[in-house]
Amino acid sequence: MSTSQKFVRWFPPASRNACPDTDGLPGGVNGPLSDVYFYSHFQIDAQGSIALNHGLQFVVYGLNLNNEVFGFYQGSPQYMIQREYYQPTVAAGFRWSPHFERK
Repeated sequence: MSTSQKFVRWFPPASRNACPDTDGLPGGVNGPLSDVYFYSHFQIDAQGSIALNHGLQFVVYGLNLNNEVFGFYQGSPQYMIQREYYQPTVAAGFRWSPHFERK
């Protein structure tokens, strides 16, 4: 005859939720070694299309029409990592689909 024993291990949950002012980094949480953020960025894009005949469409689009700067910083905006400058992009063309809706 054998006996079996069940062993139950229980580990109480433990966590540390603290955010000290320095966080162990030079300059603290807003210093040059802190998290990476985007600069505020408001880019305007637009797209339009006109249906022509037999599944053919004329398409036009514009990207970054307000010429907004795109970049990253670390900790606070004075610690810039990267900035990218783009000009507005505009393109136009035709799109054809053989499976068009008949009216």
